[in-house]
Amino acid sequence: YTFCNGENYITSVVANGRIACGAKDASAIYYYDGAHLLAYTTGLYFGLNGSDWTFEAVGSNDISAINFVAAANGAIGMYNIQSGGRWLHLSTDNGNYINRCSANTCGASHNWTIEEVEALPVSITKAGYATFFAPVAVQLPTGVTAHTVTINGEWATLSEAYNAVPAQNGVILAGGSYNLTIVESAAAIDNNILEGSVAATNVQGEAYVLGVVDDEVGLYKAQMNGTSWLNNSHKAYLPVAGDANLTAAFYGFNWDGTTGVENVEVENVVKTIYDLTGRKVETISAPGIYIINGVKRVVR
Repeated sequence: YTFCNGENYITSVVANGRIACGAKDASAIYYYDGAHLLAYTTGLYFGLNGSDWTFEAVGSNDISAINFVAAANGAIGMYNIQSGGRWLHLSTDNGNYINRCSANTCGASHNWTIEEVEALPVSITKAGYATFFAPVAVQLPTGVTAHTVTINGEWATLSEAYNAVPAQNGVILAGGSYNLTIVESAAAIDNNILEGSVAATNVQGEAYVLGVVDDEVGLYKAQMNGTSWLNNSHKAYLPVAGDANLTAAFYGFNWDGTTGVENVEVENVVKTIYDLTGRKVETISAPGIYIINGVKRVVR
């Protein structure tokens, strides 16, 4: 969801110790789990911090629950939002941000419109890959494919492509930066060894995460902080627990067959081309499998 008062959207940006209000972009997307709001871009929970009575973004759901009630002044289709006995108030003093009031009696500044989000933006780097995990199912647009992995020797083998991802499933996305459409459900993905987290989470135990080191893209061991490491919001990873064979420092990507991949001709137009190690290719000089404008292709 997004929450707005006029054109001022509650974001996950902290400015001068307060939650800022601003434009409708990825930072304004929140997931509501029935009690708490979780920011899509930061993976932090939003609510009233009981210690200093300010609305903040924190790294756990040990924060006052969010409640929604019909606008006290009767504004149609608008809501007042409460957390921990305080009400969200749009303040425009020295910028637009969230303040708190002990009562929802300040009229329009307490009124929020709740908008349902229809798509989740995903930014895929120039390496051509990103991990993804969400509490909702998504449909992928043309130009983006989802994959699971199996470990075969020194390789992380990417599965054949999925064009939709069910809720609570970790995947590796290949392609460009797109909006993933939220849908009610998607077909199950079997034998998926990837896991993930919606919130930014300290994960216990060793794991592999997507990374690029010296232009080599693949799965690298996560950097531990004692017995845990930080997994970012809506990201997937490969846990080590239970698999004694996962000992390498790095697993490069390769593909599980080429079924259904079209032959392509290299035209005299501008293309973004990567080989299967994630290296950018200026021109294709040899047959093989390449990522061309975000799509896996076989060049013969």
